[in-house]
Amino acid sequence: MGGVLRLIRPAGGLTATTNVVAGALLVSGGSDQGFFLPLLLACLSSFCLYSGGMALNDLADRKRDRKSRPQRPIPSGAVSVPLATAVVCSLFLTGVSLAYFAGGGPGTAVAVLIVILIALYDLLTKRFGLVGAVNMGCCRFANVLLGAQVTGLAGSDDALFGIVPCSHGFVLLFYVTCITAISLFEDRRGSRPAFLLLSVLLVATALLPGVLSGPLALVVLLPFVFTLGRAALGVGDDLSRGQVEGVVRSAVLGMPFLDAGALFGAHQWEGAFFVLIVLFLARLVARRFAVT
Repeated sequence: MGGVLRLIRPAGGLTATTNVVAGALLVSGGSDQGFFLPLLLACLSSFCLYSGGMALNDLADRKRDRKSRPQRPIPSGAVSVPLATAVVCSLFLTGVSLAYFAGGGPGTAVAVLIVILIALYDLLTKRFGLVGAVNMGCCRFANVLLGAQVTGLAGSDDALFGIVPCSHGFVLLFYVTCITAISLFEDRRGSRPAFLLLSVLLVATALLPGVLSGPLALVVLLPFVFTLGRAALGVGDDLSRGQVEGVVRSAVLGMPFLDAGALFGAHQWEGAFFVLIVLFLARLVARRFAVT
C-alpha cells in the first residue's frame, strides 16, 4: 500500500481538487444550487484522474528512472509494472465514473478530456519541451472546467464567459505551463537566465488572481509569492536538481493559494477557507510522500 501511495503522489492530487472547487463556486456566483454532493464527487474524480496520471508518468519513465530516479516505486521494486498498470486503469475508470455521477454527460466529457490530455503528456508531448508544458497546463484548465459542470450552469453565458475563457482557468493554465517548463531544468536542460525568466513569469502569474480579484486576494497570495520567489532566486548557477525540484514542489503545493485568492476576491468565503484547509492537508501529506 505504501508503494502505491508513493506512486500516485497524493499531495498533488489534493491540489487538483481545489481547482474543481474554484471552478464550481466561481461559476455559481455563490448561489445555493444544491450541488454539494456533485461537487464532492467531482473533487474525488479529479483526485483519481491526477493520481492515475502520476502512476502513468512513472510507468512511461520507468526505464529512465532506473538511472535518474532509482528511488521511485517502480525502479526500486516497491511496485511492479502489472500493479502500476492496474492502478492507472482503475483510477482513470473510477475518475470518469465519478465525473458522470457529478456532472452527467458534460462532466463525463470533461473527465475523458482530462484522461486524454494526461495520456498525451505522459506518453508523448513531455518530450517536446514547451508543447508538453502547455499540455500540462491544459490539464489544470480542464480541472476548473470539471468543477463548472457540477453547478448546472456550465451551459449558460455567465459560465462560459464569466470564468472559463476570461480568468481563473487561463491563470492556472499559464501557471502550470511555467511550472512544467521549469521542471525541465531538473535535468539541466537550459541556462540560469532562462530559468530566472520562467521563474519571474511564474511568480507574476501567481499574483494574477490578486490583480484580477482585489486587495484581499493579494493579501492571501503575497506570502506565498514571496516564498516562491525566494526559492527561485536561491537556485545556483549549476541548476542543481535538488534546488530546481524544490521550486517545482513549492509551486505545485502552493497552487491552492491561487484558488483561494480567486475565491476570496469573489467573496466566496466558505469556499476559500475550505481550499486553505485542503492546502494545509496537502502540505502534511507532502511531508511523507513525494510531490513530483
